[in-house]
Amino acid sequence: MLDLGLPDQNGQDWLKAVRVSSDVPIIVVSARNDTEEVVKALENGANDYVKKPFDMPELIARVRRQLIAVIKKDLEIANIYIALIIS
Repeated sequence: MLDLGLPDQNGQDWLKAVRVSSDVPIIVVSARNDTEEVVKALENGANDYVKKPFDMPELIARVRRQLIAVIKKDLEIANIYIALIIS
């Protein structure tokens, strides 16, 4: 999870920098509620965007959704393919 209001760095710039080398799921959690900011974060590589204030069950569901998406990916380790199936 990333809050765009980082004290020492622009959150949007951080998001772009991470996307250069990683595909780790990133959920932006921010009080910046305007559509332009949401679209910019998604275009910069965020997997999801949650506006503050939010309900905890909603945030948990969104995190769970991202984790399931990662787990469902097939793994390849030393030429061994592992297909993960989540029910």
